[in-house]
Amino acid sequence: MKIISWIDKAIDFMSIPRHQVGMKLVRILVGIIMLYIYSVNYGQRFFLFGPEGIFPDSNLFSLFHVDSPLVFNILYHVAILAALCFTIGWGGRIIVLVNFLFFWSWTSVSLLIGDGGDNLLRVMFPYLIFTDLLGKLDRKPGTLWKKALGILHNFGWMAVILQLCYVYFTAGLMKIQGGMWQDGTALYYILQVDEFRNPLFSSIIVNHPWISVAGSYVTIFFQIAFPFLILYGRVKPFVIAVSIMFHLGIWVFMNLPSFSLVMIAFELPLLSDAFYHKAFGMIRYRWSQLKGKRFVLSTDKKQTVNNEVS
Repeated sequence: MKIISWIDKAIDFMSIPRHQVGMKLVRILVGIIMLYIYSVNYGQRFFLFGPEGIFPDSNLFSLFHVDSPLVFNILYHVAILAALCFTIGWGGRIIVLVNFLFFWSWTSVSLLIGDGGDNLLRVMFPYLIFTDLLGKLDRKPGTLWKKALGILHNFGWMAVILQLCYVYFTAGLMKIQGGMWQDGTALYYILQVDEFRNPLFSSIIVNHPWISVAGSYVTIFFQIAFPFLILYGRVKPFVIAVSIMFHLGIWVFMNLPSFSLVMIAFELPLLSDAFYHKAFGMIRYRWSQLKGKRFVLSTDKKQTVNNEVS
C-alpha cells in the first residue's frame, strides 16, 4: 500500500505543470518569428518556393509541393493566418500541429536561405505540441486526463531545455577544435563573409582585433558552461540575461535575426513562473507609481494655473 501511495504522490508531483509563463512567451516569440519569416519572403514567394520557383523539389515532405500556383498561394496565406492564430493563442494544440506542418513544409522548400534559426525551430516544434502554450492547465490535482496533460507539458518543457543545452554544449565543443577559435581570430574572419556582415556595426569588431580575441574565447567558455550554470537557481537569471545580450549582439553584428530570436525564445522557459510573476508585479508597481506621479504633477499644474487666473 505504501508503494501505491508513493506512486500516486509521484504522479501528482510530475503532473503539476511548471514554467507555463515561459512557454507562453515562447509561443508569442515563435509566432512573431514565423510571421517575420513568411512576410520577408512574401514578395518573392513564387520566385523562390512556387511550383516554378528556383529551388527544385526536395524529397522532404512539404505541403507546398504542389503544381498549381493558385493552390500554392492559398497555402502560403493559410500558413500566415495559422502563424497569427498561434501568436495570439487561438486554436490550442491543433493550431500548434498545423503550424508545425506548415513551418516544416516551408523549411523543406527553403533549405538554402535560412540563417539557422529555422532549423532549430523545426527541431523544437514537435516538443511544443506536448506543452501548454496557453497556460490553461490547472496546477491543482485533477482528473487522470489533466494529470496526463500536465506530465506531457513537463516532458515537452524538459525536452526543449535539454535540446537547448545540447545546442550550446556541442557548439562550444566544435568551436574549441577549430584553429581560428583557438587563436581568437574566428569572429574577425566570420565578419569578412558578406552573408554574416552588417555594414553598420561589423567594422567595430573588424577594426579592433582585441574584441575579436576576447569575443571568441568568451563565446567558447559561455557555450560550454551554459548547461552547468543554469543548474544554479541564483545564477540562472544572470546567465539568461547574458545569453540574451549575447544573441542580440549576434543579431546586430552578424545580421542573423531569426536565429537570435529563436535562441532567446527558448531560453525564456528556463525561468520559473514565480520569477515572472514577481518581475511582472514589480513592473506593474513601478508603472502605477509613475502614473500616480504624473497625476499629481498634472493636478498641481492645474491648481497653479487656477490660482494664477483667480
